[in-house]
Amino acid sequence: MLKRTLACALFAITGHAYSADILVTTLVDEDKNDSVCSLREAILFLNNRTEDQYKNGYNGCGDESSSSTIILKRDQEYKLNSQLEIKAPMTIATAASTDFNDQRLCCTNLSVKAFSAI
Repeated sequence: MLKRTLACALFAITGHAYSADILVTTLVDEDKNDSVCSLREAILFLNNRTEDQYKNGYNGCGDESSSSTIILKRDQEYKLNSQLEIKAPMTIATAASTDFNDQRLCCTNLSVKAFSAI
């Protein structure tokens, strides 16, 4: 009986699929085929992830098992060259602190600067 219970518990644990968040790795507003993931590329990936050509990710961002959460670096400024069009449901958040004694729980904002249409 113990073996059967243990087997069922292990099956339940391994049967759950986990998905990874999309980590933006550059502050540069770009859309090019490289190994870094920009905010623009992450949004383009999530907007189009149902298409076959995005199954393995898009320009360094995500893959078919990625969640719909984009993680941005803390305390950084992302300057945009043009508008971003969000067509799919997604969450954009800042990375959590890895410092156990971090007292700045309220102060980890980032800023996104829109392009200037001058």
